[in-house]
Amino acid sequence: SVESYDSIICDDTSNIAGYMTTTNVESHASIDLDQEAIESFFDDDDWATSAKDVYENGGYSLSDSRTIQGFSTNADSKFVKYNFTLAETYKNYWGSWNYSNAFISSALDDTWGDDVQTNLDLTDDEYKYARQQCVKKGTAYMATLVYAMYELNRAAWEINYNDDITTDYDDPYTYNMVHYWDEGIAFFAGSLEDGSGTGKSAYTLAEKRASSFGTTTTNVNDGTALSNYKILGAAQVGRRALYDIDVSTNEPETVWNAYKCIERQAFIPTIQGCLAYGYKSSVCTADCGDEFGEFYTFCSAMLPLLDAVSPADATILSEYSDLTADTWLVGDWEDARATIYDNLDSMGYTCDEIGAYSGDDYTCDTVGVAKALDYTDYCALALPVDESTACDDDDVDDDDDDDDKKDKGAMMFMILFIVVLILLLIMCVLTGVFYKKSTEQGQAVSVVEVTEK
Repeated sequence: SVESYDSIICDDTSNIAGYMTTTNVESHASIDLDQEAIESFFDDDDWATSAKDVYENGGYSLSDSRTIQGFSTNADSKFVKYNFTLAETYKNYWGSWNYSNAFISSALDDTWGDDVQTNLDLTDDEYKYARQQCVKKGTAYMATLVYAMYELNRAAWEINYNDDITTDYDDPYTYNMVHYWDEGIAFFAGSLEDGSGTGKSAYTLAEKRASSFGTTTTNVNDGTALSNYKILGAAQVGRRALYDIDVSTNEPETVWNAYKCIERQAFIPTIQGCLAYGYKSSVCTADCGDEFGEFYTFCSAMLPLLDAVSPADATILSEYSDLTADTWLVGDWEDARATIYDNLDSMGYTCDEIGAYSGDDYTCDTVGVAKALDYTDYCALALPVDESTACDDDDVDDDDDDDDKKDKGAMMFMILFIVVLILLLIMCVLTGVFYKKSTEQGQAVSVVEVTEK
């Protein structure tokens, strides 16, 4: 419907996993090409050196002015200003704004400790695989994911608390709010993602996890993850509200709720990853490097959320999942798993949203019921629409506005020319008739005169 596209300016738009941007964020979305490049070196002997170079210096987004490392190292200068409580939760848990860079760099530089490989009982290759998984998952689901949320939070915060915001889209303040929102989705989904799980981003992770956790649905962009369904809908709702924002209405609240929906849903795949690879690690007996690295990283990416509601349970899970610690896999997986499911309510999730890993012998018995006392379903109105044809020529393609104006001008000229031509023809016909009658009358007079004579 037209209402679905009313906030799209097609001269700067691009389709990011079904979300049509209003501003130009192609370079932002291309951060996933850095991610792809980092992973492409994993088969090389000097993989860590090459991967570190791209991680620190970039190459496909804005070169060294926008890097995955910078998402972490620049956090303290950006996150504080906009009351980014999510990042504060992570900083409070890890003790530093720079936590994701520390995590990733330790895997790249192999500074875990001399005894870690021995304690894990891994071969050189398997130990390498564990490090690589920490780099791969850490860059995508710790550094980039949180930064994507920062941009969305920035737009939501500004629209609610910046008194300089106007309803004029051409106003730099108002335009920037829409641009920040687009940036957040661009970082979250990336340029390689078409909606069905083809990319290298946090969006893609949800598509990979959904089927094994029973959290699937049918999305308008050919995706199947329930969390991405809600995120796409909320992203569209937020964009529409931001584009023609009226601060005197409830639209700022709409943007805030859309952000909270996205924030909550965005970390579901990391929770699912912790659950899936926790189980896999607990039963793995050989060639376990990948499983160990993924378990460690996925849990590290969600532990701050658990710690915010239950520090005691976060400690239990951290000790069990930290492959650099002597407590690695000490105890029962069932106890570690319980730390997550026992706190879903408090973290703001239901079992419908998280599901249960199909390979594990576990069933959540509070599906669709468990909710915290302060639970708010921010995603209630997040229903995505198909925007794939939003900028087709037959719809609202503003790219050809100038050409359209020229075409309309030419058409008007032709119509005017034809009208004038028709009028001239009519005048000629009328003139001919008049001349004929005049001639006949003249001849008649002459005959009369001759007769009289």
